[in-house]
Amino acid sequence: MYVISGILEVGFILLTHNVCKESDMSKMRELVNDIIAIEERLRHFESKYGILSQEFYQAFTSGELSEFDAYDEYRMDFLEWAALYQTRQKLEQEYERLSARYPAAQRIRLQLVMA
Repeated sequence: MYVISGILEVGFILLTHNVCKESDMSKMRELVNDIIAIEERLRHFESKYGILSQEFYQAFTSGELSEFDAYDEYRMDFLEWAALYQTRQKLEQEYERLSARYPAAQRIRLQLVMA
């Protein structure tokens, strides 16, 4: 009886672990797709204004770009650009948190199996 109970418990733990892995892998794939979409939009602003997003964000948050506040087009672009940059940073942090749980090769294998 104890042996069967132990086997069932181990089986449940393994099943739960695999479901968690698949859930994490699905979430990571979703994060990657979201990051790619945001980066496309960031590249639009980088191309339009000739400055990389990181440098823009530092200038924006330091108040260096306040001279553009009077111009609606720039102000709206800058607000969207800053929001996209912040969102990408948060998504990348979440991706790093999840990816730290699994070696890269294991994540790739699992993604291939799930595809």
